[in-house]
Amino acid sequence: MKITLISPTMYGRDERPIKTKRAFIPNLATAYLAALAPKHHEIRIVDDTVDEIDYKAPVDLVGITTMAITAERAYRIADIFRTRGAKVVLGGMHATAEPEEALEHADAVVIGEAEDSWPELLRDAENGRMKRTYQATGRESLEGLPHPRFDLVDPRKYVRMPFRKSMIIPVSTSRGCPRQCNFCCVGQFWGNTIRFRPAEEVVEEIRASRADTVLFADDNLLFDEERAEELLRALIPLKIKFFCQADTRIHRYPDLIKLLREAGCFVTFIGMESLNTEALKSMHKGFNQPEEYRNLLKMLNDNGINVYASFVLGSDGDTAQTARDTAQFLIDNKASLASFFVLTPFPKTELYDTMKAADRMVDPKWWQRLTAFQALDLGMAKLRDGEPNPRELRAIATRQFYSWGSIAKRFATLDPNKLMCLPLNIATKRKMDKHNTFLF
Repeated sequence: MKITLISPTMYGRDERPIKTKRAFIPNLATAYLAALAPKHHEIRIVDDTVDEIDYKAPVDLVGITTMAITAERAYRIADIFRTRGAKVVLGGMHATAEPEEALEHADAVVIGEAEDSWPELLRDAENGRMKRTYQATGRESLEGLPHPRFDLVDPRKYVRMPFRKSMIIPVSTSRGCPRQCNFCCVGQFWGNTIRFRPAEEVVEEIRASRADTVLFADDNLLFDEERAEELLRALIPLKIKFFCQADTRIHRYPDLIKLLREAGCFVTFIGMESLNTEALKSMHKGFNQPEEYRNLLKMLNDNGINVYASFVLGSDGDTAQTARDTAQFLIDNKASLASFFVLTPFPKTELYDTMKAADRMVDPKWWQRLTAFQALDLGMAKLRDGEPNPRELRAIATRQFYSWGSIAKRFATLDPNKLMCLPLNIATKRKMDKHNTFLF
C-alpha cells in the first residue's frame, strides 16, 4: 500500500495553517509508525509545519497523529482525503482521549500505543477488513523497539544548533510518569507507571541515526537515579549534545548533575509551573518547592546546563503581577529559556473534569474551534472581573522574559554550552515582534 503519515500543524490568527521554513524537530510518532510498517509498504512522511500536503498524490491509507491543539486541523485534513477516496486512520493523544469524536472524521482510530495495533491495522487494511477501533494491548517491555525512520524526512527543513552538524532528533528512552498532575494527559496515554528501554538499545539507536544532537522525549529522563546514571554513562562515548526533561528534585543529586553535563546535556526542561505553593497543590505538584528553585537554577547554571523553565499561568489567584514576578524571577536567576503556558483543561484530565463540573469552561469542546487562539480562550476558566485573561498573562510574562534587556542580562557569560541557547532567544524575540505570537 501507499501510506502517508501526517503530523498536522495548528491554525493561526488568520485562520490559515501555521507554517515555518524550519521546524525544531521531526515528529517522532510518524517516524516510529513508519518503522513499524512492514517493508513492502511505500511510506511517505509529511510534517504539516514545513511541508505542503499533496491531496492529489496517489495514496491508499493516510495516518494522522493528533493532539488537542491540532485536532481541528487533523480533522480537516482527514475529511479532504476521505472525499478523495483514501482510507484515514487517526491516532495519538487526542484520538485516544476522544475516540468517538475522531471516528466522525476517520475510517479507524488507534487508541493508545501502536506497537501491536498498527501492524494489525495494516494487515486488515490490505485485506479490506479494517475495524473501526484498534486498542493498545499495554505491553510491559520496551525491549526491541525499531529505530524511527528519520531517513524519510528532509534534514534541511529542521533546525540545527550552533556548531552542530545534524538536525535534532527525538529519542524516547522510557514511557509513562508516576506523577499525576491534574492538567497532564501523559498518564492516560502512556500510563502512570514508568517503563524503561535498555540503555544499550538507546545508544544503538543514536549511533544508527548518526545524529550529534538529541532531544530525549521522556517526561522525566532522571526520574530513577540509578537508571539515569547507567544511561548517562552509556551516552558519554557518543559525544552528543542533548536536551532532556527533569523535575525540580534534581538539585538534590549534585553528582547526577555533574554526570549530566559530562554526558552532553546542555538544556534541561523543568516544569516549575508556579511560584505559588497553593497553585502547585491544586495541580497535584506539591513536590515542587518554590523556595528551592533558586538553588536549582544556580546548580545547573554552575555546571553549564541551560534551564528551560516551564510555568503555567491561569490558576485561581494569578494576576498581571504574578506574570511579571514570574518572569523577573527567571531573569534574575538566569534561566536560559522559558515557556509560559495557559492552564488548559485537556480532555480526560482531572482538571477538565473539575472545570466542566464547576461550569468554568466557555466551551467544553474548545479544541474544535478553528484556531488555537480561539480554542485556548474558550477552554480556559471563565475570567475574573478586572484581571487579564490567562493568554494575556502569558503575553506579559513572555514579552518581559524575551526582552532585549533580559537576554543581555541572562547571557552575560563565556560558557559555550550556555551560549548555544542565545540564538534561540534572539529567534524567539524576533518572531514575537514580527508575528505577535508566543507559540514556539
